[in-house]
Amino acid sequence: MKPYSLIITLLLTLPGLSIQAQTRKHTTVDYGNAFGILSSSGGQMDMGLAAAMENIKGLKKLDPVMDFRTECLYPVNESGLNNITFYFDKDNHEPLYEIIMDFEDADTLAAFIAKDLGVSNHPRLDDHWVMSISPEGTAYILWRFENKLIFAANLPGTELEGDYTFELDQDFITRFNNGTDTNTGSTEPAPAISTQELPADHEFTQLLNQIFGQALVGFEGMKGAPLEGKKDAYLCIIDGEEQADVVIRKNANNSWRLDAKIGTYEGLDTARDAYNALKTTIQNLEALEYTLSKKSEYSTNTGNTYIWDVQSLDGEALGMILKLQLYASGQSTYSVRLEIGK
Repeated sequence: MKPYSLIITLLLTLPGLSIQAQTRKHTTVDYGNAFGILSSSGGQMDMGLAAAMENIKGLKKLDPVMDFRTECLYPVNESGLNNITFYFDKDNHEPLYEIIMDFEDADTLAAFIAKDLGVSNHPRLDDHWVMSISPEGTAYILWRFENKLIFAANLPGTELEGDYTFELDQDFITRFNNGTDTNTGSTEPAPAISTQELPADHEFTQLLNQIFGQALVGFEGMKGAPLEGKKDAYLCIIDGEEQADVVIRKNANNSWRLDAKIGTYEGLDTARDAYNALKTTIQNLEALEYTLSKKSEYSTNTGNTYIWDVQSLDGEALGMILKLQLYASGQSTYSVRLEIGK
């Protein structure tokens, strides 16, 4: 399962990059951002209410509905995701045990789930996916209800302890944790989300490592369909899917470059915030298999460009650059793009 399958999804959900895109109909690609938005919010199952209120920027307590839990709202209004609601138990350390992601459209959500998760792997319930089971028997389950995506765990002492949804027999648990598909009996790993927190930029770092490696061989493993009417230009393939806003092309120096349009924004200030946030994120990546060394930086009244030399970890020059650019794209809009290659 790859909820971060698209480069646009990855880049728009990095920490600190909360920006307003142009209004348009949201697609399943946009809905894939849900996992990244949730990760960058800082919400983590079993975290205490006090820690959540301190660390999740914009989190607001709602008026009490049930006397055994506290409900908090995290506004999003991005990529088709309206908001995220967090449920905290009122006992012990007030742990987070349920997360509800509210989307704009039920049909688009259903299509996204079918594409990314496939057939339900729950032994009894349709539209339910068992994501992880701890050695102690705590199950982490995802399910869809109309336009909502719900992620919950039967943490001890919460309302979900003993809930029917989380009743899994030992045979299922054994097969699941042994990596045997619980629907077909194949040896393909069952879907799982680690309950241990990964760095928020983990998926982005992995993607950049892949792109840099491909850049060294002319992107031969990432070229998709040729662009109609264009010479030496192809759609980019990432995780087996062609990306509408990512192109591999030859530049004026006859070198192959990957060109990714990150987004178009109303107003220069909004676009500049996106540009600066992405630049900061790139500079702070910790698990990159390459070294990024500043090559140049320049700006105009309506744009900015920042270029890094991409080197090996021991400082060997690879003849490759990473360029981040902010530019005017017409009708009072501004765009941000990444360019990678030789």
